[in-house]
Amino acid sequence: MNQQRATVATLSARQRLRESKPLLILIGIIVACMALLLIIPTNSQDRRPFSAGNLHDEGSAALIEVLREQGVNVFVTSSPEDAIARAQQPDTTLAVAGDVVPLNFQMYTDRIDSIVWIANGQMTGPEFNGVTFAGTSQLLPGVLKPDVPATVRLLEDSTCRSEAAKRAGEISKSEVTVSVHEPWTGCFEQSSGQFVYAEKIEGDQFRAIIPGGAVVQNKTIAQAGNAALALNTLGRNANLVWFVGSLNAGTTVAAPAPPMPLWLKYGILLLGLTMAMLAWVKGVRLGRLVPENLPTPVPAIETVQGRGRLLRSNRAHAHAATSLRVHTARRIARRLGVTDHSSRAALTEAIRASGVDVMRADDTLWGPAPTNDQDLARLAQELKQLEADIRHE
Repeated sequence: MNQQRATVATLSARQRLRESKPLLILIGIIVACMALLLIIPTNSQDRRPFSAGNLHDEGSAALIEVLREQGVNVFVTSSPEDAIARAQQPDTTLAVAGDVVPLNFQMYTDRIDSIVWIANGQMTGPEFNGVTFAGTSQLLPGVLKPDVPATVRLLEDSTCRSEAAKRAGEISKSEVTVSVHEPWTGCFEQSSGQFVYAEKIEGDQFRAIIPGGAVVQNKTIAQAGNAALALNTLGRNANLVWFVGSLNAGTTVAAPAPPMPLWLKYGILLLGLTMAMLAWVKGVRLGRLVPENLPTPVPAIETVQGRGRLLRSNRAHAHAATSLRVHTARRIARRLGVTDHSSRAALTEAIRASGVDVMRADDTLWGPAPTNDQDLARLAQELKQLEADIRHE
């Protein structure tokens, strides 16, 4: 019997490097493009009032940048849960800016030492005991009607006890004002008993109300003493949590799903194009196939023996038995003139016609699978004998 010979070849490190060169180039392109996407500023797309990333008139990017330059660690969030959790850390101020906040937000604020409420409309609740709001917030906070004077001064005979207000001296007026009672102190009296800044300190807790958004917005932050009041009020601690409330904040403390960042959208598009290019590169062969001499010839018998050892080490008796039975059945079928795609009944009838005991053949070809080496060896011998009987040897 002639032995067939198989050959096995292992790629060298240089060959592997050459094979993976297109993939390495594509990975480099992806990394470079993603780095560019991260560098490209996207703040110009942010138009939310008081947003720390909004560079337009109604944003607060200028104030946030100056606070960071002065060494304040600013954490910006739109999640009420994150804002409350971070604001409970020591030496931290929470700034709540926006039209509204979740209704149960104030249930958790008693655990926070320092809070500044900015342009929240006419709020009510435990945080605002002793405070009465007046005016309207139909326009954007900080946007005054044409007939409203621009600023209000802190009078020398004022009862204001706020050091931050005294440093500011003069700030922008607001359509929304507050009247206060002890322990609050009102500053910058816009009209009789109506103030545009209020503050109170009780023990370790600090609270401040800035009903007008002009004090913190980009368009008016540089006017009068707006910047001084904002920096001294918001920068009193080493850390600042900047939470922007909105009409979409919900009725309970639950973080709204953030929109997908613009850079992430471009990144997904770039990844899709890169995968398409990779598929094209890997699917197209450049040039004709070049045959190479395979260095290590291996006798075919070694492959068969290796497979047998693998089956034995895994105790795959059923798998080995199935393979023996399938190949024996195919040889018997060809011997008896039955096609490979014929049914079991057709093969059984052909075996019956050959004069072999059908019950014995049925048990040998389709009986239960062996569970140990001895049963497998016995089955192999029975299959060999069945095939010999059909050939009448």
